[in-house]
Amino acid sequence: MRPYHRFLRGSQHHKTPGKTGQQNKGHFSGVIKGDLDITSPPEVAQLALAFNSMCDRLSVVDKMKSDFLSMISHELRTPLTTIREGTSLLLEGVGGEITEKQERLLAILFTETNRLIDMVISILDLSKMEAGMMTYAFNQANIVPSSIRP
Repeated sequence: MRPYHRFLRGSQHHKTPGKTGQQNKGHFSGVIKGDLDITSPPEVAQLALAFNSMCDRLSVVDKMKSDFLSMISHELRTPLTTIREGTSLLLEGVGGEITEKQERLLAILFTETNRLIDMVISILDLSKMEAGMMTYAFNQANIVPSSIRP
């Protein structure tokens, strides 16, 4: 059972669920994680409890969103790649001769499939960033404002 509050010397000391052993004794650490620990009147303690509850729920919803995007992206990538490769084979004539009209339609299909694959890859990259799994390679560069460029 989580301790939500206790009384100390007549003032209400509010302890909300969060990381254990990291009590701030009424000082805000700058990290919003739903672990406010404050000594205060009951109204402020109730507000802190509501705030911490909201942070916990938002954290759960954010995790669900990330998991959903990752799952959907992986599920879309495979069939889109199959469609792109099949379209490419048809454009190369592997399935037999195609008319000009069929070639135009297949070219549009190929282009749009590539566009969708790029979008899925972007979503997967975002999921990796949020999970802390993205590796970055930074290079030094001089940045010139566009008003100075020739």
